[in-house]
Order: sequence, then C-alpha cells, then structure tokens
Amino acid sequence: MKASACFKLIMLGLLVAILAGDVRAGTVYDNTTIDTGWLLMLTNNQVVGGEIFPDNLGAYPSLTDFSFEYYSPTYNWSGSVSADIKFYRNDGVTYSGYPTPGTLFYDTGWFDVLNPLAWTSGTSNRMTLAFGPSDLYTIGNPLVAMNPAVALPSDFTVVYQFDGLTNGNMLGLPVFEPPAVGTNYGDYWVKDTFNNWELVTNIAGPVAFGQQFIGDVPEPSMLGLGALGAMLLGGLFKRRK
Repeated sequence: MKASACFKLIMLGLLVAILAGDVRAGTVYDNTTIDTGWLLMLTNNQVVGGEIFPDNLGAYPSLTDFSFEYYSPTYNWSGSVSADIKFYRNDGVTYSGYPTPGTLFYDTGWFDVLNPLAWTSGTSNRMTLAFGPSDLYTIGNPLVAMNPAVALPSDFTVVYQFDGLTNGNMLGLPVFEPPAVGTNYGDYWVKDTFNNWELVTNIAGPVAFGQQFIGDVPEPSMLGLGALGAMLLGGLFKRRK
C-alpha cells in the first residue's frame, strides 16, 4: 500500500473516531469530602462567595455539572425561599492586594429552593442541589446559560445570595475543608452595605463551601468536522487527471 493511501485511511479513521463523540468527563473541583461540622448561616439577601482554583483544567476545560450543599434547621419554611448563584472571574479592583470578583460569566437567575418538608429523611437537614448540562447550556432554559465556548477560568468565585430568609426561615452553607480536588482560600468574599467586595476571615478556621464541579472535553464543532471531512474525503476521492 502506498504511503499516501495509508495516510488517507488513517485520517479517515480519525474522522470516524471524532464523529463518534468520545467525550471524557472528570472532576475539576470537589470540596464535599471532609465536613468540618461548621455552618455559615446567612442573612436575607446577604451576598457571600468562595474563591476556588480548579484542577485538571487541561483535561476537562468545559463545565458540565455543578452542585452545592445547603442546610436549614427549620422543619418547614414560612413562604418561599429563592436563590441566585453567580460565577465571577477574579479580575476586579483589588482589596487588600487581592483582585475582587469582577466579570460575571455565569448566573443561574433566581430560582425556588426546595422546602425542607420535601427533603428525604436522614439527610440531617441538608440538601444537595445539582445543575446539569441542560441547566448550564440548553437554549431556552430559564437559567441564564454560560457560553459553552468559554473554558473554565483557573481562578473564580462562586457567589451565593438567598431571598425569603424571613419569618423564621433559616439557611446556611456547610463548611468543608480541605478540598479533595483543587484548592481554595480560607477566607471568603462578602458585599458590604455600599455594595463593595471585602474579604472576611473566621476565627473558627478556614471557610470553604461544599461544592463540586465536573468538567468535560468539549465536542468538536460541526463546522470544524465538516471542514475536516471535506478535506479528507476530497483527498480520498480525488479525480484522476
């Protein structure tokens, strides 16, 4: 077999492998393993965020799944409780020499948080809320989707805000440390009464929330596949001169 023909067959096999869509997934950040037993209880509409440094970004650059854990000591909420979760790049103005959350690149929008009455027994008043690919990427989903073409930053802050924590409704974020995958700081970001970011530390120890991020290898674009296919097929079935 001629070398050129062999090369074309190899490239055709590569095209078929790409079209098969063998997508790999893996954890880029996981702080759900070591529970410190501490809780950061939040007030109504308080804005608080934890800055994280994902790992394995070279292998799994595109976010597909995100989950976090929350806690409520009450058996039933009076009225509804809603949440808004945002992801910010840490490229804002500096506070004590550290860049604050600046560019917003993902926002869930406000959504209802499950009432404790609906929690299954044995959860110790805790619930894990998960967001999958349909929440993050599907066009027309009520969540404000992140652009799938944007890879996860190597440093960003996950910001939580809850509304409806009145009339006895209480909610907190369990503290885990250290993460099994990735790293974080032991302090956390809050917004003051002037809507400015500031860093806060806790005398109890490092504060990091129970969060997990799953990444994926992005599927090749159909445009890129079409161009590659045209190039390969055109070479394989080139007319005789």
